[in-house]
Amino acid sequence: MGELIAYKDEAPYGRRLFSLSIPSLDSFPPQLELPSRNFVLLLACDARVFETSAIATFASSMIDQGIAYLCAWGPDCGRVHDIFDEVYGMREIDEKREYPQVMTTWHNDESLDEALWYMLNSAYPDEALAHTCRVDLAVSVANDEWAAHIQRRLSNMSQLNEDVLGEAGS
Repeated sequence: MGELIAYKDEAPYGRRLFSLSIPSLDSFPPQLELPSRNFVLLLACDARVFETSAIATFASSMIDQGIAYLCAWGPDCGRVHDIFDEVYGMREIDEKREYPQVMTTWHNDESLDEALWYMLNSAYPDEALAHTCRVDLAVSVANDEWAAHIQRRLSNMSQLNEDVLGEAGS
C-alpha cells in the first residue's frame, strides 16, 4: 500500500488535502488516521475489474470510517456511485436508523483534473456532516499514472484551477 500523503495547501471550505495510492480496494486501511471524523473522497479506479461485492465491501468500510461525500471517477464509475448508494440505503433499512446523507457523484465524462477540481471546489457534504468534514482525500486504485497525476495536481492547486477553468472556458 502507498503512503498517505498530506499537502501543505488547504482546499476550499478549509479542508486539508491528502492522497493515497492503493493496489486494490481491499488494501485500503481498516482505520485511516485523518484529522477529522468525516471526509470527502475522490475514488479514481477502473471499476470494471472489481466485483460488485468488492465495491460494496469498500463502500461499507468508507461509511464506517466517516465518508461524507463520494466523487467516483474512472471507467464504470457510475456503477461505483450506484453501489455506494445501495449500500448506504440497505444499511439504513437493515439497522432501522437514519444516517446523515452521504452525497455521491460520478464523473464519467470528465477528466481526472475536472474530477479533482470538483472534489475541491464543489463537493460540499450534507449539513449534518459539514462541520465535521475537514478532509479531502483522493485515492487512486491500481494505477501509478493516476496516483502521480493526483500528487502533482494537489501539490499545485493554483495551476489545477487555472488549467481546469481555462479548459471550461474554451
